[in-house]
Amino acid sequence: MPMEWRYEPLMPKEFILGMKARGHAATVLNEVSVVTAISNNKEIFSAVSERRRPGNTSYLLLPTNCT
Repeated sequence: MPMEWRYEPLMPKEFILGMKARGHAATVLNEVSVVTAISNNKEIFSAVSERRRPGNTSYLLLPTNCT
């Protein structure tokens, strides 16, 4: 099944405030973005990516209703 990827920039401050509002721990992030996987017009999952250093990106998978 074909999958579409949507990439959305996200400001670190917005991410931190949103995560704290949901009761998640948050740290200071450098470059943050949201990547959403879409299949058959339905969001499968979202990933919040954090790049601390060039070439080192970590992803946090979230339910789509959290983004």
